[in-house]
Amino acid sequence: MTFGTEIPTRCRAVACIALRRGAEGAEVLLLKRADGPMAGVWTQVTGGIEPGETAAQAAARELAEETGLVPEAFYSAGWVDHFYNPADDCIEVVPLFLAKVTPGAKVILDGEHTDWEWVSIEAAQARVPHHGHRVALDAVRHTFVEREPPEWLRVERYTGGP
Repeated sequence: MTFGTEIPTRCRAVACIALRRGAEGAEVLLLKRADGPMAGVWTQVTGGIEPGETAAQAAARELAEETGLVPEAFYSAGWVDHFYNPADDCIEVVPLFLAKVTPGAKVILDGEHTDWEWVSIEAAQARVPHHGHRVALDAVRHTFVEREPPEWLRVERYTGGP
């Protein structure tokens, strides 16, 4: 059997979930998009990878730009989102990172967002629009909330961060 043309796969964006311990347990940060087709939608930190950046560097930069947060620990979440992009006829692969932040860390929004909120993982899953985001939140719960994450997932040495 012969198959036709391959659909390209590309990775040009990253996602980062900020996680803290709240009064009721683990909380993740959601951001409300300001403009474009996603205006009014709640998501985690996302953004493009700039030329010369690693995925981990891009995630750390986007976290700082979009929220002003500096993590006390920064990890690869060990999970990637992937989906078909019909506009470009390709499979997009988006690595997920996790930033552990202190409970009192102050969020400072950039112009890409109009609001932010710390919510439980379950509440976040009810708000985020994409299936991949909900699955990512499950991965975060299993790897970072229900147990201590393995040390080999730490990526600070790749970001120039903490």
